[in-house]
Amino acid sequence: IYFMQRHTGGIHLALDGWTSPLVWAFLGLVIIWVEAGKMHRAILEFIRYRANRDILPPRD
Repeated sequence: IYFMQRHTGGIHLALDGWTSPLVWAFLGLVIIWVEAGKMHRAILEFIRYRANRDILPPRD
């Protein structure tokens, strides 16, 4: 991304997780920066998270 090459301030990375009213879980990866006194953000990744299937070992 071009702005990252010319940006001289800090760029913050945030990982956010939440659950929808349908009980679906999501993870989002976001960057946040301030330029000319204005805060900006951009979503880098947004995935549906299936906890039991994605990170836990299978049950016997």
